[in-house]
Amino acid sequence: MRFPAARFRLAAGLVLAAAVALPLSAQSAAPGLPEKYRLWLEEEVVYIITPTERQVFRELASDRERDLFIEAFWRHRDPTPGTDRNEFREEHARRIAQANKRFLGAGKPGWRTDRGKVYIILGEPKTQRSFIGLSSVYPAEVWSYQGIAIPGLPQEFDLLFFQRNGLGDFVLYHPAGDGPWSLLPRYRGNPGDYLESYEMLSVIEPELARTSISLIPGESVRNVPSLMSTAVLQSLDSAAVRQVEDLWARKFKEYKSLVEVEYSANFIDSGSLLQVIVDPSGVPYVHFAVQPKSISVAEEDGGVAADLLFNGILSDLQGRTVYQFEKKLPLRFSREQYDKLRRRPFSFADLIPIAPGEYKLTVLVKNAVSKEFTTLEGTIRFPDDFPEPRLSPLLLGFNAVRLSSAPDVPKPFVVRDVQLYGDPESLFLSGDTLHIFVQVLGLTPSLKAGGSLKFAVEREGTERESKVLALAGNPDDRNFLEVFPLRKTPPGYYRAVVQLLDEGGRVLDRQAKDFQVSAAESVPRPWLHAQSLLDGADRARVAHILGRQLLNKDDPRGALGWLEKARASAPEDADISFDLGRALFALGRMDDAWTVLEPISGRARENLDLAVLIGRTQQALGRLGEAAAVFREALDSFGQQTRLLNELGDLLARLGRKEEALAAWKKSLEADPGQTLIREKIAALEKR
Repeated sequence: MRFPAARFRLAAGLVLAAAVALPLSAQSAAPGLPEKYRLWLEEEVVYIITPTERQVFRELASDRERDLFIEAFWRHRDPTPGTDRNEFREEHARRIAQANKRFLGAGKPGWRTDRGKVYIILGEPKTQRSFIGLSSVYPAEVWSYQGIAIPGLPQEFDLLFFQRNGLGDFVLYHPAGDGPWSLLPRYRGNPGDYLESYEMLSVIEPELARTSISLIPGESVRNVPSLMSTAVLQSLDSAAVRQVEDLWARKFKEYKSLVEVEYSANFIDSGSLLQVIVDPSGVPYVHFAVQPKSISVAEEDGGVAADLLFNGILSDLQGRTVYQFEKKLPLRFSREQYDKLRRRPFSFADLIPIAPGEYKLTVLVKNAVSKEFTTLEGTIRFPDDFPEPRLSPLLLGFNAVRLSSAPDVPKPFVVRDVQLYGDPESLFLSGDTLHIFVQVLGLTPSLKAGGSLKFAVEREGTERESKVLALAGNPDDRNFLEVFPLRKTPPGYYRAVVQLLDEGGRVLDRQAKDFQVSAAESVPRPWLHAQSLLDGADRARVAHILGRQLLNKDDPRGALGWLEKARASAPEDADISFDLGRALFALGRMDDAWTVLEPISGRARENLDLAVLIGRTQQALGRLGEAAAVFREALDSFGQQTRLLNELGDLLARLGRKEEALAAWKKSLEADPGQTLIREKIAALEKR
């Protein structure tokens, strides 16, 4: 079972194509692919695979990945997911078989002929008229289609095939390129004279003459080829690109090394919200929400269940992981609850504090029930300071609810005591109230006394409505929320705009965000699940997260204050002590580092990173024997890790225990022969 989702549909018997009238020489070959997969790419799906899907498939490294990709390719075209049959795949196979049977060409199979291509792409025509056995015109066929639901194609159009010079395969006729004279064996006029050749063909076969100028029934043209006909042929060429959402293929490529193989083929698209909001203490938090297009559930004890696994990675612009988090969210519903909730999308919200900087946030969401995954990806920028007052990006909400009190620890999309509800698509109804939230950052006393905010709603650059709010009159000098009822707003595309003005009305900063007012009577609003990573935590957890981020950004001095604050609140927390020890070690404060690390040294047998840090700290304090013992114990606990062997080798070399040092380094080389530095150390020590 699935929650409602936008899915690919097999509409009006149509199979879509990435390339229609292009010769196969224009299709890129797939060198190096095993024959089975080359045939799949170049023959079975050559007309319906998008360029992105084709490129990703070529770059796959193993047959296992290719099999998963093929499975996902058909799944993403299945009009009835959840059933045993894939009607799209069955229809596609039937059309290939029919094309090979009915349109066998001169020295090539039917699927490679123009008629075979069109049949595979569009299916059986509504009507088919043949002009064969006539000495006055070359053999030709006109195929008529109606009700084809592809953007760019008219509801009714014809396609003409003919034998050029009366020989070979039937080829697709282009009014602008071929012209009526191409259909006339006895035409002696000027090739390129559309009117003369059209009139001659009209006397012989009026219906064929009309199609030779225009593929659009009822279009009135005579002396020039129809531009709409050219558009029809071009639309056929790009139909698959417009109709098939191939985001799944890019995600398959990006995440196949990060998710288990059973997940990698099952990407689900999702909407997302991402907003940095500074809390009352001055700490910026990244608030984020993931709204999958669908969620699969399983039957369990008379109800339904799903287990969602969240893995978040905050990385800097150099790709280093600054912070990582995981959580599991079990969903359990009675049948009655599920029947009510399934009509609405689910939105999963959370937040994490961030140290100022520039980051990429990636949140991977896996559904353990269905082995499906989706992702949120976004870029975050928050400077260290604001030399000039600035506005935050805008958050547009369709609702805001005042809570009974402000939470002790920040909650997702809660500002002070107000819960904000946003839509990933920024979609509103005419009866909604638009909530515009913005923060003023770096506000100066003089600006607060005389400045103002101007909130406006614009359409096509024209201001429809605006409100001005004096900064001095707001009890909160950072958070501002303004509302605009949309009951008189006609459907269309709009822009919310906020300007920060000084006392003279000069614009200091401007932020804008587009939104849409829909003509629909209702929009299913998401069911928000906002169980946060910080639920039940205190400020020590926040301080620890910020300290760890700064430490991972190679800023131990900046991290130290946060980590000391965290340890003062939670002195028994081993993770906090470990990170504080890292910071003190990086700052060269070895005695202080050991004071922090000694109480948790017994955990070194369970934590490789802790063992290495303790060994290095002991070594820096001159306790070489104790350090060697730490590394040897770690080798017993964690096996022949190269980093441990290298550390031990360095230490033994310092102690003058040459043979033992060489033995440790050589074991490390056996595990990883590519270590040039270790080879150099071995060579240097052997010469002594």
